[in-house]
This record gives sequence, C-alpha cells and structure tokens, in this order.
Amino acid sequence: MVEQKFEDHVLLSTGKILNVSNKSKESDSNLDDSDQVVVERVRNVWGSSSGAGSDFLDNYRKQRAVEMQRLDEMDKQWREDMENKLFQSQRMHRIKKESEKALKRKIKRDRKKKKTSFSKKSNTPEDAYTINSDQLDRVEEDSTGENIQNGKSDNDNQDPSPSFSHFPEVCGDTDGSVKPSNNASNFIILDHSLNDI
Repeated sequence: MVEQKFEDHVLLSTGKILNVSNKSKESDSNLDDSDQVVVERVRNVWGSSSGAGSDFLDNYRKQRAVEMQRLDEMDKQWREDMENKLFQSQRMHRIKKESEKALKRKIKRDRKKKKTSFSKKSNTPEDAYTINSDQLDRVEEDSTGENIQNGKSDNDNQDPSPSFSHFPEVCGDTDGSVKPSNNASNFIILDHSLNDI
C-alpha cells in the first residue's frame, strides 16, 4: 500500500487558516485495474422526493398541452368567424337581390293595376304619369292651335311618335323623382320600405 499525504490550507470566513491533511490509500491491485469502466448510476426520481428541477419534463408536457389546446381553440374560433362572415355576406347579397326582384314585381303589379283602373275610370288622376282632364284639354288646344296656324287638320298632323308634353317634368338634379304639378290632387306618396330589408 502506498500512502500519499496531502496538506491543504483552507481560509475560513472568520480569517483563520486551517491545515487539512488528506491521506489516500491505493492498493496495487487498483492501480492495475484503472482501465476498467466505472458506471455511475443516477436514479431518475420524479415527484416530491426528486432533486431541484427534475420534474421539469412533466411540467413542460402539461404546459405544452395547455398551449396547444389554446392554439387549437384560436384556430377553430378563427375558422368559425370566417365562415360566419362569408355566410353573412352571401346572405346580405341574396337578400338585396331578392328585395330588388320584389320591388320590380311590385312596380309591375302597380303599373298593371293602375292601367286596368285607368281604363275602367278614365280621367282619374292615380299616378303622376296619368293624364287628367285639364292637361288633356291643354294638349288638344295646343295641337289645334298649331294646326290652325299651319293650315292643317288634326288628321293631317298624325305623328307616329308619342308626345310627352302632357307628362310632368322630371327633376334633373334628383334621383329621377317627378316634379309635382300645380294641381294638388295629383300628388302620390311612394313607399320605399323594401330598401331597408
């Protein structure tokens, strides 16, 4: 057996110096077996008896699972929002298109109804475009006055194009609304309530 003596000096916090001697004993057999592999086993301890930070992997798994679930929920919510927005835009487009069709059908029905009522009851002002008796008299007087000046009869002055002089004027700066005549009985109120649908 070979004995080796080592002395170390250790400085304490109080300022004292200690001499520490270490004696190591090595056998001759251990010197020959120094090439052998020494396996140091470290136990993988989990739970409250583990060392500091040894439960990191378990906490990491739990936090990662929570985060992945949160991201999946965000993706799912985004997909639902996009589908809802697409559906609502298509819905509004369909509603607008259907309301325009309904308005056209309503206008057509009203025209047909007014046309039939006009043929039944002549000279009754039902629309801004219908002819009342005062306007008809003025149109006839104008045409006969011109024919007398030109020396023509009413039959000679048959123009194939219709005359719109008896219709009320259309205001140019508005949305196509009709300028009301001086006669108060010719007013009509249009309801555009279908535009709000």
